[in-house]
Amino acid sequence: MIQIRTAIYKLLSLTLSLIIICTSISIPTSAYSEADLIVSNTLYYIKNKNSGKYLTVMSNSDSNGANVVQANFNAGKGQQWKVVHLGNGIYKIVSEVGTKTKVLEMHYANNNNETNVDIWADGNTSERRFRIIKNSDNYSYRIASQCSNYTKVITVKEASCQQNANVFQYQYNGSKNDEWLFEPINNYSVSLAVNYAITNYNQRVTTYPSMNKIGGDCANFVSQCMAAGGVHYQGTWWVYKINNNHATPNNTNELDLSWKLSDPSPWISAYEFNKFWSSRVKTEIVSAQDILNNPESIFAKPFYRGDVIQIVDKDFLGNPTNAWHTMFITGYGSYNGHRTFLLTYHTSDVKNKTLIEIASKYPNSYFKFFTIN
Repeated sequence: MIQIRTAIYKLLSLTLSLIIICTSISIPTSAYSEADLIVSNTLYYIKNKNSGKYLTVMSNSDSNGANVVQANFNAGKGQQWKVVHLGNGIYKIVSEVGTKTKVLEMHYANNNNETNVDIWADGNTSERRFRIIKNSDNYSYRIASQCSNYTKVITVKEASCQQNANVFQYQYNGSKNDEWLFEPINNYSVSLAVNYAITNYNQRVTTYPSMNKIGGDCANFVSQCMAAGGVHYQGTWWVYKINNNHATPNNTNELDLSWKLSDPSPWISAYEFNKFWSSRVKTEIVSAQDILNNPESIFAKPFYRGDVIQIVDKDFLGNPTNAWHTMFITGYGSYNGHRTFLLTYHTSDVKNKTLIEIASKYPNSYFKFFTIN
């Protein structure tokens, strides 16, 4: 009975994903389309694609005209935004500070480049209304003002990576500092996480360092997928860009010059990722042989799209704890007539490879499941 319920759940999840995809490519006949995968009346942290810092109301102020900047993640009300669809693809973006009645606005409804961004009491006026438009990268969005006829967007001044750098309105040109990631605050979005993984399985995102030249990019990539779905910086699990000089560091010195991470870092290290998340989420270890010999029972376990699997080997005590590869569950499929999980990961850049195939490649290893969803 458990296996039947699990199979039904996963089939419904796959069907919903197909509906979302079909809906996202439909062409509106009389209005702008809604933002794909962004859910109305939902709270988000909004992260700049270039700097990795978050759209923030200065000093958590609830005053009219309170300035909006970018800042490191702090989970404060000044970084929390409710996205509200008003119909016809038009949105207001409500700050959670104070009375929760102030909205993002272009100062004085000015249509010029470099018009400042602040918050103000809500009103049905063009400087307080926006379109949230998915960019051609298929995972980030631009926030386009109605007062500019949606040609100008919220942008970080001078593509800065500095704390409290100002944001303003500027003509959209796809320069990354005018593009944003929406990370849901209260619920893990499997759709956003999986969309991020599938879209970026064979490319690197400038928000984060590329670790291919320094030991491998697998944990770094899976951490990004989790963040995209709404798992927020915590403990030692975080990364910040200092400058744009070394997007793909060749060594640890270049990494330290352009990026700030904890040391050691569970964001980029498979070994540390295992240690960090094992104490925070439900985990289960199974052998490769169990996957190969009992694939249906493994598939029936309560793990789903948006969860994580690591390959682990035994430590010097004989315990299967030495994690060395990290993978993201992006779907469900079959192999030799057996249902199984589809895994996507970096370093070797693979999309939707079956767990059974991977287990057959490493028959003496163990596989550790992490419940993220």
